[in-house]
Amino acid sequence: MDACVRCHITRPPSDVSASDDTYTDKVRVTWTASSGATSYATYRSTSSSSASASLIGTVASSPYDDTSALAGTTYYYWVKASNSHGDSGFSNSDSGRRAISSKTLSSITVAGASSVTSGNTATYTCTAIYSDSSTATVTPTWSLSSTTYATITSGGLLTAKTVSSSQSVTVQASYTENSVTKTASKAVTINPSAVLLNVDVPAAGGAASSSLLTNNGSVWTFDCTGRPAWIMSAALTYPTGNLFILGSDVDEFSWTGAGTVTVNASANTTGASRSWTLPITISGETSYVITFSQGAATSTLSSISIAGTSSVISGNSATYTCTATYSDGSTATVMPTWSLSSTTYATITAGGTLTAKTVASSQSVSVEASYTEGGVTRTAAKTVTIQPSNLSHDLLFRARPSWPSGFF
Repeated sequence: MDACVRCHITRPPSDVSASDDTYTDKVRVTWTASSGATSYATYRSTSSSSASASLIGTVASSPYDDTSALAGTTYYYWVKASNSHGDSGFSNSDSGRRAISSKTLSSITVAGASSVTSGNTATYTCTAIYSDSSTATVTPTWSLSSTTYATITSGGLLTAKTVSSSQSVTVQASYTENSVTKTASKAVTINPSAVLLNVDVPAAGGAASSSLLTNNGSVWTFDCTGRPAWIMSAALTYPTGNLFILGSDVDEFSWTGAGTVTVNASANTTGASRSWTLPITISGETSYVITFSQGAATSTLSSISIAGTSSVISGNSATYTCTATYSDGSTATVMPTWSLSSTTYATITAGGTLTAKTVASSQSVSVEASYTEGGVTRTAAKTVTIQPSNLSHDLLFRARPSWPSGFF
């Protein structure tokens, strides 16, 4: 019995064979399996001596593909078999060679997004073009012209950093095949996650005091120098007679830029001026906010009134609204500070939603509103009855006649 049988170390594999000019992308090494082997290690050298051989890879079974071999170079290959008891000796050797391709690398191209918003990512790919016009997706060495505004991984994943204004970077790729190296690049804009444009418009049809805005009939056009490219030729149009009228609460606008989007502008009052804030979301882009403000009011706040139900049943809710009346006769729905004369029987939110608590009998509370505009404060109140949820049953029971004993 020989030593390999006694110690259970497997024999070297037999019939080792390496391909010669068969493949343009590898040398394939094959062998006949050894009994008891669990893995096989492939060794390579440019000489026929195993003493100079280096390990290039381990697999569980035949074959092994040597993709690192240079085309046209002759290599010698050996294989060792292994199991839990150790490694066998070298197998017989065989020479092999990777074929020289008849096509050569002509160029590469980079594909991916042209702009990325701060905090977002984008994946870039590289395509190799060969002398025979064939193409293949390849993995190049990726880099950026600057890592100040973005980073990129070895797999081509770009992550945009936070920027306050649009910045340009260049995605660069370098790829080598059969000793031929080609490069390619792509310009990418890193956009801020939000842009705030503040525009002061004193009156309808009046001149804009901000250089960002110019008036041309019914169209206010933005000068967006330094803003993201997609917003450069944008224009804001507004319905005639509504935008700058004091007391107007909600106006509708059309935003024309990268697509057309309709948005609502809600009016907010601060001191003696009004402002309209337009949150704009365009598909594929981020959310932009544009604020318009109107100059000092020409009319003053005269009074406010409260509208809503006069009674609420225990456990139910009701919403109250407030209307402001101005010295010129105009009105507007406003948001006052809401309160109750007592929170024993009900509560009210900042938005004017009253919730009735449980009561055993009808109780009265006063819904109170206080609103300030242009340095003028007005208040209003409305009496509301909180009713028990079983009131109807109690009234019916009390209305039933009391019959004398023995009446029937």
